[in-house]
Amino acid sequence: MSGKSFSAKKFFIFFLIVYALFKLFYLTILKVPLSFDESYYWDWSRHPAFGYYSKPPMIAWIIFFSTKLFGNTEFGVRFPALLCNILTLFIFYLFTKKFFFKYPSEEAEQRAFWLVLTLAFVPILTVYSFVMTIDPPLFLFWILALYFFLNYLQTPSPVSAILTGIFCG
Repeated sequence: MSGKSFSAKKFFIFFLIVYALFKLFYLTILKVPLSFDESYYWDWSRHPAFGYYSKPPMIAWIIFFSTKLFGNTEFGVRFPALLCNILTLFIFYLFTKKFFFKYPSEEAEQRAFWLVLTLAFVPILTVYSFVMTIDPPLFLFWILALYFFLNYLQTPSPVSAILTGIFCG
């Protein structure tokens, strides 16, 4: 490359913004009715509680807050899936950059970017960026739990231990 070097961090931020905007645009024009599971969880969200028949309450609480913000629409129900997907990719980038490469460097940034790019187009994550089931928050909270657990193993601190427990729960 002539003149300027490839800045993986800047390219990652650019990619994440374009990816999020494209997915947001697609979510707004998506004319698919809610799936059975999404309808089930949306019904739960209309009556927030500390537990439901077969699942913990987080899915209903997330949909509850989203539908309060965006209304009782398919978009309101599905927006958290997109948000969870974007945050999962961001945390995965931080995770790979910090724990997969021995020393922070431009090469580590580039490798982390390529790993996130690969993850962004895995079919199951593509689907779960538009469908609000228990899986999008599960992916997000597990990558957060893994991040803070490995952070705790590197440099033990009560904050990392508590956050690991919260995100595992």
